[in-house]
Amino acid sequence: MNPTSIFKNIEIPLFPFPKTVMNYIFANGKPRHYKKLNKTCKYIFIKYQRNCVDWIHLQEDYVYYDEDPEPKPVFERYKFLTRFEKDFALLPSNLMFSSALELNRATTILYKTLMPKIVICNIGSLTMMRSADFLYDDFKFLTNSGRIQTLNLYDTKIIYPNGDPVEIENILAKVINAWFITLNPVHITQNTMKNLLEIQWGRPILMMLRLTKIDNNYFQPDQFFELLQKIASMSVMKGHDRYIVEFKDPIKTQEFNIILSKMVKEYKEPVPEAEKKEVVKDKEK
Repeated sequence: MNPTSIFKNIEIPLFPFPKTVMNYIFANGKPRHYKKLNKTCKYIFIKYQRNCVDWIHLQEDYVYYDEDPEPKPVFERYKFLTRFEKDFALLPSNLMFSSALELNRATTILYKTLMPKIVICNIGSLTMMRSADFLYDDFKFLTNSGRIQTLNLYDTKIIYPNGDPVEIENILAKVINAWFITLNPVHITQNTMKNLLEIQWGRPILMMLRLTKIDNNYFQPDQFFELLQKIASMSVMKGHDRYIVEFKDPIKTQEFNIILSKMVKEYKEPVPEAEKKEVVKDKEK
């Protein structure tokens, strides 16, 4: 969007608050605020050039016989959808990104095109499927708001600048409020479980945890069960396929899950202190 050709004779509106207060509001506004401001006041866009987008999706490049083999990208109602990486060059800069990013078979070239365009990121869902290795610094930028509820990294590695894989604890530490987590592959070390248990998790709200292609056998069932109690809704975890733990070693996977599944099945929710006191009072009567 070229504001100089679209907006003419824009006047600075008279705001009801002092300039310092308005500057603070504009500097700290969230994407949902700017969407409303851009609609109600042309001056806001001409001054701050904030392009709001809710959802960015690179689809799988499948061509069906009843579809256009060269579909045009869709960019409407704050959503951008395409099957071709080259279309990402059409996205404007200064993006305020607020909902979901889903990339399928993305390359490093796409990352270099997209990431510099995003200035503020408050997404709640991040999905990367069968994509090129993604830098940890970029991952931290996308998840820094703490709003991620769904993290789905399938056949996609998060790496340090030197190419080494990022440990799972450093990934999960950025998504402590997530409800659904899928990671494949997973890199762990001898200190991983200790580090995971030391993370300051919020309420135990995780409803799905799927870890596959774990590269080492350092996890132990009792420690993993302790982790689940800290981060997950255990009543939900008892459901089918709510947690998956797969090592590269199939024998280790089988032995591990036999023990872990028994622990999860036999888990009982702790009795609240108030109920304990009521039981004691009843017995005393």
